[in-house]
Amino acid sequence: MQQSENARKREKAWKKYQDKIKYIDEIAEGARAQSDERRKNETLKAKDKANIIRTTGKLPGACSCF
Repeated sequence: MQQSENARKREKAWKKYQDKIKYIDEIAEGARAQSDERRKNETLKAKDKANIIRTTGKLPGACSCF
């Protein structure tokens, strides 16, 4: 009887552990996706800025408040 109780507790703890790991993996995947998207946007901005510099020969102004 004691062994079956211990086995049930162990199984319940294992399930809880797996659920926590799954939750952490989901959060990490979301963070990874956000990071990839941010990196993609920064790369696109840099390429756009490089194209502007190539075509005009000048750095684009950061602020157009004259």
